[in-house]
Amino acid sequence: MGAATKTILGEKASDADWAVMEKAIRNQFPNNAQKVKEILGDGVLTYGEIVDTFIFDCQNDGVSDQKDNLAQCTQASPILGRAIDVLKKYGMLLEQEDAVLLDDGATQSTENGDLHEATVYLRQAFALSDDIAFKQSVLKRVGALYVLQTQDPDISDDETSRLLLSAQRATEDAINLDPQSNGDVVFAAHFNLGQIYFSQYQMLREKDPDKASQVLAKAVEQFQKVVDHDPSDADAKARLEACEASVRGRGLVEKVHALLGLTEKVKGLMGKQATEADKSRAIVQFIASEKGDVAQNVNDFLQAAINYKLDAGDDEFKTPAKLVEDGRGDCDDWVVFAHEVFKEAGIDHYMIRLPNLENFDNNVIEHVATLYRDRSGSFFVIDQEGITALDTKDPKAALQKYASYWQLGGEPYDWTQIKVLKYVEGEKDPHEIPVDDLNKGISGK
Repeated sequence: MGAATKTILGEKASDADWAVMEKAIRNQFPNNAQKVKEILGDGVLTYGEIVDTFIFDCQNDGVSDQKDNLAQCTQASPILGRAIDVLKKYGMLLEQEDAVLLDDGATQSTENGDLHEATVYLRQAFALSDDIAFKQSVLKRVGALYVLQTQDPDISDDETSRLLLSAQRATEDAINLDPQSNGDVVFAAHFNLGQIYFSQYQMLREKDPDKASQVLAKAVEQFQKVVDHDPSDADAKARLEACEASVRGRGLVEKVHALLGLTEKVKGLMGKQATEADKSRAIVQFIASEKGDVAQNVNDFLQAAINYKLDAGDDEFKTPAKLVEDGRGDCDDWVVFAHEVFKEAGIDHYMIRLPNLENFDNNVIEHVATLYRDRSGSFFVIDQEGITALDTKDPKAALQKYASYWQLGGEPYDWTQIKVLKYVEGEKDPHEIPVDDLNKGISGK
């Protein structure tokens, strides 16, 4: 039986051409025999393998910003130059007019869910085009594809960080191609870059708070540019407000940590050790008395200080001090913290419990949140998602609207299942009350 047929770009390859490609690939990965075997072992060289292996390894960030990048690569490596000559024989798209075809291929690959292949196509399209606006659009899309890949629930934190960094570089390159442009593509890139920075901030805020604050400031700057360009852009305004809330939250977090240090020092001067209750009381009194809206302060602080994470076993109701120390909590902890601060500030509030909910994994869970009124009497809810304005003074309508954000069995959640619980001074646990009693007011401090 003869040797198996080898193909390059779907066409039968001559032994001489295959030998050239094999030598070039081994030259690209001199210390990675496993990688060479993965590429050559099946006797098939695909478009994606070729582009990944040759065209873009000349740049550290994987995306060229020079139209003659290919020529520079071939001059730097005669072996690569011979490989490129072979690829041209087999129909490799290496002419500028083919950039649009590659762009179309990227769109199709994205629709098919092959984000890596789509990125490969876009990289090649970028290298072939001379049109600045087209190149900006391509790089913006490359950045967006990297971000999409971070949504895979199975990837590690390190891989997520790498993808976000690649997305950042591609999107920054898109802007830097023509930073003075007022085109829609550029401001869409600014928006995407703001999103990328904010995602990086969320990953860094626990590991490296100082760097997280720097990255957050960059996110604010990007969203501000979009809002300045188009004040009617509701998405950009919402993202900007979220970032500014995080900035305020970071400021509160720093003050709280300084306060806890002072509490321990004062107790030490008294010959005592600061207890968890001492620390919780200091945190609650500070947040309740800080200037600004109390509910907004609660939200901004928790969003900046706490990473949302479900309890592994039975529910653990953490004190404010324990919550801050852990840096992690779930909806129960949000409710406990809000209750303590609202009680200190004299704000009427309730706990609402939503049993039998479905989360994103279709598991049945229970959710709790804090319901309160502003000075006008309108209802709001605060939970790990933030502050939700329910735009009504009617308690039943308020619960109906909040229930509409949840579902069970693919259907909107039945608001009548929501349990309303009233806090009573001097008692540890709240008591369930009829919804109509919401109109009667509740005791605060």
